[in-house]
Order: sequence, then structure tokens, then C-alpha cells
Amino acid sequence: DPSLVRCALPCVVIGDIHGQFTDLFRMFSHFSKGSKPGWLAHRFVFLGDYIDRGPRSLEVIVFVFLLKIRFPKSIFLLRGNHECKPINRAYGFLMELESRFDKVEKGNDMFHMFNEAFTHLPFACLVGTSVLCMHGGISDKLTSLEAIEQIPKPLVDPNTNQLACDLLWADPMLGLKG
Repeated sequence: DPSLVRCALPCVVIGDIHGQFTDLFRMFSHFSKGSKPGWLAHRFVFLGDYIDRGPRSLEVIVFVFLLKIRFPKSIFLLRGNHECKPINRAYGFLMELESRFDKVEKGNDMFHMFNEAFTHLPFACLVGTSVLCMHGGISDKLTSLEAIEQIPKPLVDPNTNQLACDLLWADPMLGLKG
């Protein structure tokens, strides 16, 4: 996908999952229609942070990747700040992978492969014609939608592109002036 994806209305927008596999399924169940599971009944835009903190990051990321492969026009996966190697190394994804496989090397190899995949995820989604979604926040570098489209991918280190960094982070800061 490009750095800016577009999703038609109606759609469901989902924030941080952080390895909570049962919560992911609870969300899909909530949006089911009759016997149709939620992922078949609606379009979904996920705002990133699929991994870390929760106990089942591997299941979450594999499942949403499989949904994206199977339903590319109705599942949109954005990159969050936890889809960056230094963050998911520190907040549990690497440790989860290493602990769940017989050999630490296998978990480490998977960690690097997942992080390579994360470098290809989009940074933002335009829903309909006027709702801009991203994991982080609006940047002073955001001058147009084309500015997002021009963010190069794969982008290993978002800190090398201020707009990408802001779209992933832009956390509020207490006491900030200006």
C-alpha cells in the first residue's frame, strides 16, 4: 500500500490492540451481521499498535496480516509507533517471540522479519473524502495529502522523516507552549 491509503465509507476505525487477541475478536464479534463475522461485514481501518504489552501480539499481527492479504480492499492496516523496531524491542514483542519458540534465534529472526514488514505499512488513511486517520497526530509538516503520499517506503527509521514521525507519535506534552 502507499503511504496514504483511501477507504470508502462506511467503515469501522479501530485503535490500539496491543496484543489483546480476545479484544480483537470481541470487536469483530460486535460488528458481525447475522452469521457473517465482522471482517466480512464491514471495512476496517486499524490505526496501528497491534503488538506489545498484551500477551498475544503474535496472534494479533498474524491475524490482521492474513485479513489484509485475504481482503485487501476492506482491511487497512496503518503503522503505529509500536511498529518501530526500537519501541517493540523495548515493550515486549521481541521477548514474546523469543519465549514462544524453541530457539531464541528463531524468535529473533521472526522479530526482524516482522519489523521489515512494518516498514511497508501506510502512515495515514483518508476515510471518505474528509476524515484523515493516523496513529499519532497532525504535524506542522502536513501541508497537503500529497505530503503524506511522498513519504518514502520502506521507512526503517521514522525519525529520519519529521512528517512520518509526527504521524506515528505527536503525543501531547504537558506545559508545551506554542
